[in-house]
Amino acid sequence: MDGLPNERIKPIMDAAIARFEEFSALRIELDEANTKLADRKMIDRAKGLLMKQRGIDAAIIQQLDEMLGMTEETPMLNYNDAMRGISKRILVEGDQITGVRLIGENLAAEWLKEVMTNGQLTEELRRWALAPLSAPPTGQRSRGKIVCSCLDVAENEIIELVGLGGDLKALQAKLKCGTDCGSCVPELKQLVKVYSKHAA
Repeated sequence: MDGLPNERIKPIMDAAIARFEEFSALRIELDEANTKLADRKMIDRAKGLLMKQRGIDAAIIQQLDEMLGMTEETPMLNYNDAMRGISKRILVEGDQITGVRLIGENLAAEWLKEVMTNGQLTEELRRWALAPLSAPPTGQRSRGKIVCSCLDVAENEIIELVGLGGDLKALQAKLKCGTDCGSCVPELKQLVKVYSKHAA
């Protein structure tokens, strides 16, 4: 390097070597990223073929999701396993389930439906909502059998209110059970008789 003092050449060479090493590292990262992207595309194509083989059409699933408001930008619980033909989405607003779409495995359908219509999605339930469970995880209280079909009032809700001192009139006022067709009134009276604090 003509005209440069020797003490300037070493820092310039060190900088050039450092830049070359940075460039080389970036090139390796770029090559790895391109390989991963190509692998991902190949995996997605394979998943699409498997889903088609199992009779699951991705276009129909996408249309269904759009009808249910389950688009990619919507916050939801989401699970996809194309290798096994399983795709699940649960739309959650606050602590309420507002939509469920299960394809390929639907063991949780019944208890998710119950949570969607009658309860809230607790943190424990949220952790297990996409799992292949036919019942809610332990710790989630069951509502029991439905006593008043007209107003969807379950046995455990009735027993709880009776245990707090409620009678038939209190049940009718608070839970509204026995106020529509009246066919559940005999069972309500029996539950009051059995579970009342005064029955003991």
